[in-house]
Amino acid sequence: MAPHSPKEQCIVDPEIFASIQHQGNIHEEIPKELQIQYLSDSSKESDGDINGIVYGLHHQLFCATTVKYKNKIKVVIFLVDTGST
Repeated sequence: MAPHSPKEQCIVDPEIFASIQHQGNIHEEIPKELQIQYLSDSSKESDGDINGIVYGLHHQLFCATTVKYKNKIKVVIFLVDTGST
């Protein structure tokens, strides 16, 4: 199986994704705002502090942290569902 591009790695509810996608290129804008490179390698795991931004017309919270998988540490971005509308 071929590796996926960062855009194909986006696992978000289709309705939520559609509501934020029209606001610009989120795959470029959000990492730029968070001052990170999405899916980049990291030499160490996050210390527990998580940086985030409130983005878009619906004020959605996006956070960046690290995830360790198969002995690799990657920087990832999460959309946090606060449950508010």
